[in-house]
Amino acid sequence: METLIEWITENWGTIAQVVAYLIAIAAVIAKATPNQTDKKIVYYILHIADLIGLNTEPTELSER
Repeated sequence: METLIEWITENWGTIAQVVAYLIAIAAVIAKATPNQTDKKIVYYILHIADLIGLNTEPTELSER
């Protein structure tokens, strides 16, 4: 368990960057499609990102 925590701390910048890219890609896909399901998925992804400390800016997709 300590090794995992050490790995996360050492690579936090890369992890945050990858998560930010995934959020951006998901938001573009959600914006381009007409259904509401993918928008709800992006909302939950943004919520999880906020919980782990990425503090994403509110967008029209993050507000229900």
